[in-house]
Amino acid sequence: MEQAGSLKKNDTIMINGHACKIASYAHSEPGKHGGSKVRFVTRHVFNPDKRVETFMPCHTMVEVPELVKHEMLCLKHATIIADTMALAASPSGDEAALAAVRFDGVCDEGHYKRVGLKPLTNAVAESIVTRMAKGDHVLIAVCTHGAHSAIMDARSAKVMSQVNSLKGPAAGAAATAAAGAEGGGSTAMSRKAQRKAKKAAKADAKAAKGTMSKTKAKGEAAEVKEAAVEAEVEA
Repeated sequence: MEQAGSLKKNDTIMINGHACKIASYAHSEPGKHGGSKVRFVTRHVFNPDKRVETFMPCHTMVEVPELVKHEMLCLKHATIIADTMALAASPSGDEAALAAVRFDGVCDEGHYKRVGLKPLTNAVAESIVTRMAKGDHVLIAVCTHGAHSAIMDARSAKVMSQVNSLKGPAAGAAATAAAGAEGGGSTAMSRKAQRKAKKAAKADAKAAKGTMSKTKAKGEAAEVKEAAVEAEVEA
C-alpha cells in the first residue's frame, strides 16, 4: 500500500481490480472543502488502449500491484501455423494475423516455461515475427500480474550465452545446430565456446609436439646404441 500523493508518472496503481500505469497526475491545493487531492490519468497495464481517470485525497492509501517480470527466450506457439506467421511477417503486416499470434517462453535454463503468451500490442507482435523471420533468437520481456500476462517488448539475442542461460546449454546448442542445418551453413559459437575450443586445440598441439620429441629422442638413443655395438664388433 502507498499514499496516493506519493505516486508519480509511470508508477502503477490498482483501480477497480485492474493494474494501471499512471500516464499523468495533478495535485490540487487544500481548500475549504478539505485537504489536497490528486487526479490520476492511467492506462491498463495489459490493455493500454483502455484509459481510466480517478480522483482522490492525497492521504488515501492505495494498492500498488506487484508485477512479476521475466526475460524469456521466445518460441513459436504450437497452434500458430506457418501461414499465419508468414502473413504477420509480410511487409504490410496483416493486423488480424498480428493480433492472433501467440508465443511460448522459456527461461532459467529451461526450468520455467510459459505458453500462449500474447504480445501487448500489434507492434510488439510484428517486432517478434520480423526477428524470427530473419533467423534471430528473440528475447521477450514478459509481465505478469495474477491471471494476466503479456509480452511487453522484444529484442534479438546478441550472443549464444544469452540463449543458453534461458533455455539451457544443451537445448541452446541443439537449437543453434538445427538453425545452421536449415540454413546450410556452419553453426555459430559463443565467445566462451570459441575460447574453449582454442584452448583445447593448443593443448592437443602441445601434446602432439611432446610425443614427437619423445619419439625423436628414442630414435637418437637407438642410433647411439647401434653405433656402440658396431664399434665393439670392429674392435
